[in-house]
Amino acid sequence: MAHGEARVIGLVDGVFGSVGSVWHKEILFAISRGCQVFGGASMGALRAAECRSFGIRGVGTVYAAYADGELEDDDEVAVSHLDAAFGYECLTVPMVTVRAALSAAVSVGLLPERDHERALQAAKNVFYADRTWDVLGREWGALDQDWGPDVTLFAQQPQHDVKAVDAAAVLRAVQSARPEDGPRQADWQMEPTVFWRRLVQETDFPSVAPWFEDDGAQVSLARRIDVVRGALLDPGHAQLGTRARLFAHLVYQVCEALGIAPSAREVQERSERIRRVLGLGDARTTRQWLLASKLTVAEWQRAIRFQLMAERLGEEYAAELRHQVPMLVAASGGWAQVEHLAEPMQLGVEGESPSVVLTALATRPDMPSAATLEDLAARLGFTSLTEFLSTTGVDPGDTQAATDVVERRAPQ
Repeated sequence: MAHGEARVIGLVDGVFGSVGSVWHKEILFAISRGCQVFGGASMGALRAAECRSFGIRGVGTVYAAYADGELEDDDEVAVSHLDAAFGYECLTVPMVTVRAALSAAVSVGLLPERDHERALQAAKNVFYADRTWDVLGREWGALDQDWGPDVTLFAQQPQHDVKAVDAAAVLRAVQSARPEDGPRQADWQMEPTVFWRRLVQETDFPSVAPWFEDDGAQVSLARRIDVVRGALLDPGHAQLGTRARLFAHLVYQVCEALGIAPSAREVQERSERIRRVLGLGDARTTRQWLLASKLTVAEWQRAIRFQLMAERLGEEYAAELRHQVPMLVAASGGWAQVEHLAEPMQLGVEGESPSVVLTALATRPDMPSAATLEDLAARLGFTSLTEFLSTTGVDPGDTQAATDVVERRAPQ
């Protein structure tokens, strides 16, 4: 779901007692991403009943019983079973099957109505992992030898397995769903709590896209995982080390909190700008460059999107970031190491006009896009245009040429 592949999800069951159950937040996440989610039979019925007001679609009689409040306990659907090597063969009987079987036994006259509740309670009193047909037969036989054995045999008939019936119904619902329909329009917004973010971090290792998303990938998934692990052993790596990863993580987290998300048009415009700088004039040369870099188009677009997000944050917090310079000076070895930054900037040949100097500055590749010199100054962290110009040594009265350059660089 997180990689944009799933459009319809069917939730049926989990592995009770040994694997964490599906979080409600996972369901909300899927629905918030435009995915249709169906639930029924077992854990799916529980979650569908609990999340029905958020857009999950409940299926089957077990779901209906939970949704109506007729059922509440998890053990109504819990069973013990063997592992994959034995085909997950079921060893115990869920209470929902017992309920269906006893109701049917009353209907056909095998179980007296007056004894229905006693038989039901006897089964309910048995721990779910011990609730086998043999145990139930002994319990019901102890209640009444007249109907106990017959009801036990009758209850084991497959038509009473409501979990199986409902599971099949969920699969049919998924099969017949049209992905383009999507869920009902959500009137809520998912809150990415600290617990949710932790779950995402724990389940997303290694942070390498799955093979099915990277059409044309030249580096195998196993090789990528090895690169990720190698980077973890090199925390000081300039591009992949701890600081770089922390920066990337915080950019994503803060952008999510602020609702900053580059549009497809912005990504395309930045892509075209990078291609011009790299001299990639057409699709053929771009493909060749990607092949040489062993990158897929999807990976390249993700990198561009991240670059745009980081720039947006830099603009958002430009004034605050200015105040971090003294601390960074201390962390990098002290003022003696950076005093050269106080000297006048050498942006052009001595004697060049101020407009040429500003043009050279404004057109540097590492400069942010801006429509005016005032915008450029603010995005760099200067308190005013005057401070910006005085730092460059340019007379504020001679800025028109550079302003034209800045306007040409601004996004259209």
